[in-house]
Amino acid sequence: MNEPVRILLLGPPVVFRGETRVEIPRREVRALLYVLASQDRAISRDELIGLFWPDSSEELARKRLRETLTRLRQALDGDLLETSSEQVWLKSEGLFVDVRLFQRQAEEVSLPLAQLPAANPLPAPVYQKIEEAVNLWRAPTFLAGARLPGSVLLEEWHRRLGMELEHRYGVLLERLADHDLALGNLEKARHWLEMVTAIDALNDAVHERMVQVYERLGDFTGGLSYLKKVRALYQQEGLDETPEVLERAERRFRQALLSPRERNAAVWSSERLPQIPLFGREAELRLLQAGWRRGGVLFVWGEAGSGKTRLVRELYHSITPSPRLMVATARRLEGGLPFQPFIEMLRSQVAAEEWRELPKTWLSVLSLLLPELKVMFREISPQEVAPSFAPSLIFEALHQALLLFSRGRRLFFLLENAHWCDETSLTALLYLKDHGFFKQRGVLVVTARVAESTPAFFRFASQCSEGEAVDEVRLLPLSTTAVAQLAAFVCGRELPPETVERLKEACGGNPLFLLESLRGLLAFPFLLQDPAKLTSLPVSGSWQALVRQRLQGLSPRAEHVLSVAAAIGTSFRVDVLERACSLAAEEVLAALEELERLYLIVVQSSETLIQYEFVQERIREVLLQEMSPARRRLVHLRVAEALKKMFPVMDSGLAATLASHYEEAGEGALAFGYWLEAARYARRLSSAPEARAAFQRAAHLLDALGGQIPDAQVMELYTAWIEYGFDMAQSSEVRFAAEALLSQGQARENVALIRRGWLGLAVAADLCEDADEGLRDLEAAFPYLSINPDPSDWGRYYYERGVFLVLRHQYHEAARELEYALRLLEDSRDARQIEWCHNIRYRLAMIYQLIGLPARGFEHASRAYEESRLTFNRLGSLRALTSLVAVEFFRGRFREALQYGLTALDMARATSNPRLQGTIFTFLAQAEMALGHLDDAWQHAVEAGDLVEGLAFGRVRSQACMIQGMILHWLGDLERAEGRYRESIEGVLTYVSADAMHRLGLLLVQRGRVEEGLSFIDQAVVFSREHDLGAFYLAGLLSRARGLYLLGQGEEARGLASQVAARAIERELVWYYQLAYWLLSEIALSNGQADDARQKALALLSQIPGGTSPLVEAAALRLVILASQNLGVDSTSFSTRLQSLVARLEERARSPALAELFQKRKADILGG
Repeated sequence: MNEPVRILLLGPPVVFRGETRVEIPRREVRALLYVLASQDRAISRDELIGLFWPDSSEELARKRLRETLTRLRQALDGDLLETSSEQVWLKSEGLFVDVRLFQRQAEEVSLPLAQLPAANPLPAPVYQKIEEAVNLWRAPTFLAGARLPGSVLLEEWHRRLGMELEHRYGVLLERLADHDLALGNLEKARHWLEMVTAIDALNDAVHERMVQVYERLGDFTGGLSYLKKVRALYQQEGLDETPEVLERAERRFRQALLSPRERNAAVWSSERLPQIPLFGREAELRLLQAGWRRGGVLFVWGEAGSGKTRLVRELYHSITPSPRLMVATARRLEGGLPFQPFIEMLRSQVAAEEWRELPKTWLSVLSLLLPELKVMFREISPQEVAPSFAPSLIFEALHQALLLFSRGRRLFFLLENAHWCDETSLTALLYLKDHGFFKQRGVLVVTARVAESTPAFFRFASQCSEGEAVDEVRLLPLSTTAVAQLAAFVCGRELPPETVERLKEACGGNPLFLLESLRGLLAFPFLLQDPAKLTSLPVSGSWQALVRQRLQGLSPRAEHVLSVAAAIGTSFRVDVLERACSLAAEEVLAALEELERLYLIVVQSSETLIQYEFVQERIREVLLQEMSPARRRLVHLRVAEALKKMFPVMDSGLAATLASHYEEAGEGALAFGYWLEAARYARRLSSAPEARAAFQRAAHLLDALGGQIPDAQVMELYTAWIEYGFDMAQSSEVRFAAEALLSQGQARENVALIRRGWLGLAVAADLCEDADEGLRDLEAAFPYLSINPDPSDWGRYYYERGVFLVLRHQYHEAARELEYALRLLEDSRDARQIEWCHNIRYRLAMIYQLIGLPARGFEHASRAYEESRLTFNRLGSLRALTSLVAVEFFRGRFREALQYGLTALDMARATSNPRLQGTIFTFLAQAEMALGHLDDAWQHAVEAGDLVEGLAFGRVRSQACMIQGMILHWLGDLERAEGRYRESIEGVLTYVSADAMHRLGLLLVQRGRVEEGLSFIDQAVVFSREHDLGAFYLAGLLSRARGLYLLGQGEEARGLASQVAARAIERELVWYYQLAYWLLSEIALSNGQADDARQKALALLSQIPGGTSPLVEAAALRLVILASQNLGVDSTSFSTRLQSLVARLEERARSPALAELFQKRKADILGG
């Protein structure tokens, strides 16, 4: 077997056979190879003569062409070169040409690039494809350094094709740079931009982007050097002036170098390190220093008082040059507040001038977390976000802000007490980590206690280590040597070994216990004169004892202030403390100074607020434990009232804090209202765990308070809870909330609560795909709908009826109900009802494609997509995109379906909705199969099945099995395909299982089990006809027609196929029209009507733009070739096209699961 040939033209031209370079001595022969290799088609001899020998006589030119072809065939040493009387081409099999692959890959990404704005990051598959394409280039020019024969037309060919290729190359490089700029991958962006300048040195837009890179990196010296080179380049080209934007950038860079700004907030930098040296942690410090140099994530584990924060501070102060420090602190009482560590960090550690540099788009998003930004920047538009809005936009806004704040310096990001951190903040940190932020821009240091860590935090720690190594330090108890060193330093002399052992044993090697005990020891200086007596000193390992000892000397005023501060939280603002204490500012100040002197509290640095925090959370815990219940209630009430007076316009971020204080104060009714507000706030930020926790706290209060909570608030609680469960696709949450609402309605004899409870139970049935239960729930709700009617409840009623009628396969009736629900709700301006309208349009789009009206489905899907984008409803956009994938598939627009699917998939990964994710995977897999992307189709079908494993989403699982069966069926593995099809039709018959059933029937006919096969096909056809599933009815008829054709009943098969083709055209079902015409061509050929078969196959090819339906295209090309052979017509160009097409399909079927099967199928397609 001949070794494969590689022809590389994107750069200096070179030819390889296997790993051996092929030397072609004659310039004319080389040039001919370059021309043939660059074209993915046969070239006529006349065209070649016109390029190479335009001035020669025809006889001489043809003679020279024959001689050159002979020399080329000898040089290639094989059968790669093919010729006919009129055409010349290179065989596709065993040939790789970088130009051809580059052109194909550039064409594949052209549609998504046209649809996506340059400022937006690209979907991962698109970025990967572009990266593969540009990496084919080994130099910036086509045929770099090649010397061609002296023909004007050949030189023009070289110039024109080179310009086209190099332009495409430059465009792709710019899109890669734009992608990495948007994500903050500045070094990669600089790499791509440098490659563009090698192609087009005077590209002003590229120079502007490069200036952005230098500015965002803070590399002003490098930026000035770059601008100097650009200026010199412009002068060489005779251009006296550089563009104004580059001139302004140069002035900015010079000003930045003359007056550098210190951007590090005074978190630690203004403090000296503690006077006590770090003992016993030298090895751990070295490990952390190595982790800092590598970048990424560092975990520091240890019990309370083990010295985690001290060790991290030592690490920070050991780094030169000093990095930008940002500290986010999680607190025990704030685990239910989404993004709270980020909010406090950004408020206290970012200056106003830095916010001014952040683009308004991201400021607007971050104003959801920091409402004060809307006051600071009145020009930013308020960000309205639907409750189902996925959190990725907020995550990306944080990403962009941190990229800005770390410009010019690496970032030292510390998350303290991460075991108390809310789950949404942890997810945001994972987002930053997954986007390479900490690896490229600094480090994330996480301190945590193992014993107090939540399941969410353990998941976070596990996910951090996925795909990359994570450094972990576990702080064990201090050794005896370290205890001795620390004690000697504090006491000013060495202590006896037995005293050291006593200290170590009593304190457990805990540095903080040890220091507190030594602090008590220093209160008895006479003992230090005789160290032998120290063994009799009681040393406590109890926090309560240590804290009591510390508090003994406090003045009554300081003790009162400290107890109120403990109720406020680990950190507390002075203005809040003053109001809650009911003391004059001077008295509070005096108490704070006393507490600070005793090292019970420390001041927190902030440009805008005076804030303190307890030096240890355990001190605060002891204070709260020892406070009497009556006093604790009074203090919490005063704190809540102080906060309420200070913030009369409710900042939703404070809702959970106020709710907690009011609950502790025994003011349950007030606490209930604030828990509702906290849940709303968490849902706005898509913080599901925090929203659920707030719902549960409110429900607990409702159980305790009963009738004290008004009906309207009960309705609000459980309606929001039901909607939360629906968004998360969690039927158990919906059912719990709906049953509670129904119970409350019956107890209160409130019609509105009862009907909303029954409607909520219908939503739970919807998520479980249980039509019978859902319709019973709606029937129960119906009598209450007419009493004090509410249009929104009627809209929900008809929406759910439509859903359940779909499950019962009553599609036309379902469409009528949904259209009526849409009319009831579409004029509403309520955000939630607008979202319901998006859901209705999504459902209608899916129904219309099922009944064979994809054009109407497209109208609803595209409108839902546009409207949901305008209202920032990300989940609505996602559902609309999902329906667009389906309707575009049935319209035969597979590339468009693929791009919608990839966009949807990119968005879906940020959701927690397995049903929607699985649906996207299956629709995407169908489009990929139609485009011949078999590996991708197989992978996504498998992922869809894995995603819903064990869940009540039967249609997704059934469709995933069917697509795997389709792929195996096409590849000829009929036994395994049968198994997948049978898995797909298990259970209740649905449109998905009907689709699989007729495919299984056809396969059984192919395997000789005719009676069983036709029975399956007939069942699918009857089911589809009875339920008016137009698309699947036509598909079933097609399978029956092909089965009859295989059984030799050609006329009956032809009649059915013609019927399908006509109906498919009427309904714009392009895919089925193509399949029907393919079968009609086969039937004509088998009947000896070669000319009719050829004309039908050619007509089919004319309707398929190149590469848009390769499986049908391959079949049509094969039919043209066979018919042409029967007619004695030359089909060389079609054979070449088929070989090229099969080679492209082969590139998409290289996975272990499919590669061997494709090789067998390849021989069938090519007629081997």
